[in-house]
Amino acid sequence: GVNDAPALKQADIGVAMGRGGSEIAREASDIVLADDRFATIAHAVEEGRGIYGTLSRFIAWTLPTNGGEGFVILASVVAGGPLPLLPVQALWVNMSTSVLLGVPLAFDPHDPKAMERPPRDPKRPLLDRPLLLRIGLVSVLLWIAATGLFNLELARGHDAASGRSAAATAHVMGEAFYLFATRAGIRPFWTVGLLANRWLLGGLVAMMIAQWLVVSWPPLQVVMGTGSLDAIGWACTVAAGVAILAVVEIEKAIRRACGAVE
Repeated sequence: GVNDAPALKQADIGVAMGRGGSEIAREASDIVLADDRFATIAHAVEEGRGIYGTLSRFIAWTLPTNGGEGFVILASVVAGGPLPLLPVQALWVNMSTSVLLGVPLAFDPHDPKAMERPPRDPKRPLLDRPLLLRIGLVSVLLWIAATGLFNLELARGHDAASGRSAAATAHVMGEAFYLFATRAGIRPFWTVGLLANRWLLGGLVAMMIAQWLVVSWPPLQVVMGTGSLDAIGWACTVAAGVAILAVVEIEKAIRRACGAVE
């Protein structure tokens, strides 16, 4: 998108007005604004900030969740224990959540306060230090949730298939609840209402139905290597998702207290 004038100046990019500028200025500039009305420029800047925000939120959601799935399998292989997630289950979680949760994220409304923030440093990388720390944090949380519920199901006397159902469902719940935290950026998750994005609401409902079928429908249990969960198992997966959301919100609150901005 079109960036702010201070940021363009920092990047040594010449900008000329398409209507009000001189011919010499237009020829010497890197960018010529065909419509140089202030309202148009302000709208372009706002749209650019909105697109950048959507892109950064999607990256902040998809990288930690994918990293968590890989971390569960890698840690189990290194430890030499049973896999809490089979490869086909990890593939299912990755594909289904990316389509049903990740894609609708693109339809979230732009931050209405985007124009109140100072210009972003053009040299600031998209994968900055806070985002890398978030990737590590959420990956570890998903690993703890999946591995913990897998072992809990085994301790409760259920077989490995039910344990893997709990692990996969914990991942789905964790990613769904983490999505609420991500779509609000550094703000509290409740500042962005669920009804603001009906595509996302539909994706959440479809994701829960699909995961229930994978866990509970016998033909899919055979294909996916899953087993049924009882009420306690389902409740634990929801609790795992809520816990992940709470930890991320605490992390965001700490960053806000330290003066961090998006």
